[in-house]
Amino acid sequence: MNSRTGVLILSHQLLSMVAPLQQQLAARGLECYVLSSRPSRALTPPWQDRVSQIEITDGHALTMQDIAACLARLPDEVTLVACISVWDGYRELMAQTNGLLGATDLDVSCVTRLRDKLTMRRWLHGDGLSRVQAQPLTDALWQGITDPSAFFIKPRTGLASFGAFRADKLDQPDQLDTLWRQACADQAYAGVFEGEPEFIIEDLIQGTEYCFEVIVTKGEAQVLAVHEKIDMHQQGFTVLENACVCPPVSVQAEQLAQGKTFVTRCLASLEVTTGLFHIEAKFAERQGWEMVEINPRIGGAYILESTRHHAGVDLLSLWLDSLLSRPLQPVQPSNRRSFFRVFFGQSGRTLARIQPRNGAEVPLLDQRLFVQEGDRLPQIEREIFIGQALWDISALPHHNFSDFAASTAHHFQVEYHP
Repeated sequence: MNSRTGVLILSHQLLSMVAPLQQQLAARGLECYVLSSRPSRALTPPWQDRVSQIEITDGHALTMQDIAACLARLPDEVTLVACISVWDGYRELMAQTNGLLGATDLDVSCVTRLRDKLTMRRWLHGDGLSRVQAQPLTDALWQGITDPSAFFIKPRTGLASFGAFRADKLDQPDQLDTLWRQACADQAYAGVFEGEPEFIIEDLIQGTEYCFEVIVTKGEAQVLAVHEKIDMHQQGFTVLENACVCPPVSVQAEQLAQGKTFVTRCLASLEVTTGLFHIEAKFAERQGWEMVEINPRIGGAYILESTRHHAGVDLLSLWLDSLLSRPLQPVQPSNRRSFFRVFFGQSGRTLARIQPRNGAEVPLLDQRLFVQEGDRLPQIEREIFIGQALWDISALPHHNFSDFAASTAHHFQVEYHP
C-alpha cells in the first residue's frame, strides 16, 4: 500500500523557486521530489537536504523522456499527486505530466496556445478582443514596411523580453539569425530557443504596461494584484523592465476595473479553465486596454513577494492548491503598497565593485545580489540580472513617489574594470 505522497518539481538547472515550493509542500504534509536539468555553472542548492529526492539529468534542459524515466524509477510506496514548475520553458512538460498524474491543470494544447504569441494574438483578434494584427516576420514582409516604428518584433515563443523590440531597431531580418543562434547557444536558456528562427511582427501597442496576477478556478478568474511597469527602456534587442509599483499609480480606479474585466474576458476566450497566470497588458486613453501576452506561470523578480505584501496571498500556495483541487482561501487585500527594482549588468564586463546604498528612509523589505565582485558577465544579447530590491512604500506620500523611484536606480553602486 502506498504510504508516501508528494509533488514533483521540475527545476531548471537547480533553480526555479524550489525552496519556497518545498516549504509550501511541507506545510501540506507532502513530500518534495525534484527533477532538475544539469546546471550550466557550479551550484550547490541550499535546499538539497530538505527534499525527499533529487535527480539531475545530463542535459541542460529537461525533456518528457527525462520525466517519464524519473516517474518509472520512483519506489512503489510513493504516489505523486501533481507536478509544478515555475520555469516558462517547462510549462508544457508540467501540463503533460499533470495529465498523467491526474492533477488539475490546463491541457497541453491550451498551454501552447498561450505561449505561442502568434496563435494567442490571432485568437483574440478573431474574438474581437484585440485590435493588433500579427504575422510571421519574413524578408518579403519586411521589405514592404515603410514605417518600422509602427511595429514590434518578438520571438513567436520566447522567454522574458529576449528578442523583443520596436521594429525600427532592426536594419535587416538576417540580424535576427545571429540573435537566434546566440540564444540557442546560451546554456541558461537551454530548451527554449531551438530549431529555425521564428519571430513575429505585430502592430506597436501604445500606452503604459501593467502586470495582472490571476488565479483561475473552475473557469472563474480572480485578479489578485496589479503591478505597473515603470522605467522601461530598450537595450539592443531586449526591453529591460526595470521597476514595478503595486498598486498602479498611472491609471484611475474605473480604468483599472475595466482592465481586470478585459483580462478575464481574454482568458475565457482562450478557454482557460484553471491555473495561475502572469498577464501583461497595456492601457492608453484612446485605445483602452490591449493584451501584450499571457504567461501560464508565476511572474518573476519580486512579483511573488510584492503580491504577498500588497494582497496578503502567496501565489505559489494558491497555485499548488489549484493543482491539488483544494479550496482556495479568500483573499483579504491590505492597503499596503510595494515597489521593486531590478538591476541589470553590462554584457561582457567584469565587476570591480558592487555595493548597496544605506540610509534609505523608505523601508527596504528585501534585496538580493546574484553576482559578486570579480565576476565576468556573459557576452550575450539578453537581460543579465545582477540584483533586485523591494521596498514598502505604504507610508510614502503619492506625490513623492516619482522622486523616490528615480533615486532607487542607484541603490546598487556598480563599478566595472576598464
